[in-house]
Amino acid sequence: MKRPPGGLGIVLHAHLPFVRHPEQQSFLEEDWLHHAITECYAPLLDTFERLAADGVPFGVTMSLSPTLCAMLDDDLLRTRFSERLERLMALANRAAGALAPHYAERLGRVRDVWHAHQGDLLAGFARIESQGHLDLWAVPATHAVLPLLPTSESRRAQIRIGIESHRRHFAKTPRGMWLPECAWDETLDATLAECGVRNVVLEAHALAGAWPRPRHGLAAPIRTPAGIAAFGRDPESSVRVWSASEGYPGDPAYREFHRDVGWDADQETVEPFLSDDGHRRPVGLKLHRVTGPVPLSGKSSYDPEAANRRAVEHARDFLGGRARLLRRLGQRMDRSPIVVAAFDAELFGHWWYEGPVFLDALFRLAARSPAIETISLSDHVDAHGPDEQSSPAPSTWGKGADLRTWLHEGTAWMLDPAHQAEARMLRLAARPPAGALGRRALAQAGRELLLSQSSDWAFLITAGPSRSYAEHRFREHIAAFSNLCDAIEYSHIDEPHLASLESRNNLFPWLDPESWTSAAPQPDCCS
Repeated sequence: MKRPPGGLGIVLHAHLPFVRHPEQQSFLEEDWLHHAITECYAPLLDTFERLAADGVPFGVTMSLSPTLCAMLDDDLLRTRFSERLERLMALANRAAGALAPHYAERLGRVRDVWHAHQGDLLAGFARIESQGHLDLWAVPATHAVLPLLPTSESRRAQIRIGIESHRRHFAKTPRGMWLPECAWDETLDATLAECGVRNVVLEAHALAGAWPRPRHGLAAPIRTPAGIAAFGRDPESSVRVWSASEGYPGDPAYREFHRDVGWDADQETVEPFLSDDGHRRPVGLKLHRVTGPVPLSGKSSYDPEAANRRAVEHARDFLGGRARLLRRLGQRMDRSPIVVAAFDAELFGHWWYEGPVFLDALFRLAARSPAIETISLSDHVDAHGPDEQSSPAPSTWGKGADLRTWLHEGTAWMLDPAHQAEARMLRLAARPPAGALGRRALAQAGRELLLSQSSDWAFLITAGPSRSYAEHRFREHIAAFSNLCDAIEYSHIDEPHLASLESRNNLFPWLDPESWTSAAPQPDCCS
């Protein structure tokens, strides 16, 4: 068969902030994980497994953040999800009306996938990687915007711990790292390379403003001065899929995200899903379609078969557009071009219900097309490699391609306590306390510091609806960190209080404060 003129690099970045509240039976923000498993992670794994079982050749780059992995690997949260899924299936049978058979089949598939892997979705993704279809990348520890961290030690700790988390969850060294928010500045280059990172994805602006100007634009990775292969995200490809106004998800046939049975059904019906204070919340059952520019009350009934047909049509349209682009690029390039289409994984199934159907059709159509191949970014580097060196420009995939989404008047108050905490952690890590209890306390202080650095808190403050929760979480982690450091410095550690923090914020149980020192062993991320 004639060699394809180029590749389509689908990149799915899966991430949620660490939300775990064992002190309450039901917690609103834990629903973020429940919805994502039901609508995105389980359906995506199901899609990949079906493709692999059918012998469809496909390649995907996928990153799963350490905070998400910690939650997916948590026995308490797994149990809560299993119980919630059963309640949701019962609710669908009572409240979904004509769509009850659809939800019985859809949620039944989720339950089958969940039980097939005994609740361990991470093992399922690892198996697909072992079959050569997935390229799983690491993510910094708690999804911090690395350029906003003031010291190289703190950036290095986020990177090191993210790589170690990946190794422990997947028993394999990652070939690349997803940079949170695609945030990049020139100070990251040497630190990432020092930690063994070899491949990254950047926003288009980073390559458009790179120097010297890359002669292939976004159609090929560049080699940074420190030796990292940097890909540029293709904005047009992203808009076609991501944008609700310009892209596919806004089609009238697709399921309407914002109208939910949790709001529409009577109080008694949704009783099992009410908050502890009796307030209603979305449950994930939606019975209407986008319809058009009408109020939510005017939305028409959802037709799953019509929506799925539309998803296949859109997959064919998207693939055709990428094939034409690659054909044009290939005519003026002396190497194989690649188009990088990078998205939040949660778009596929959660925000865009038909997203997994779209991906399934996309990979099946691509497998039959001589004009295009789907390929992981690491495989593309192995096959073709960057052939020119350039320094990427500072950039993010946030508004304005800069840091304004995470740093503005509404979040500036977070900087001083965050920077003070970082400085204190560096001092204590350089001269760690003696004794097992002191080492435990310093490790937990490290976890609290890492959690305070999550990009999610500033983003949620900017976005608005969960502002108070985000502010509370940041303050809570900074306070816990400060109290632990005081206890260490005054040699007065409250072991029951420490154990309570370890039980609640239990990610990275293997954490070593040496990650904040230059003496930490250097990981190798390219094997």
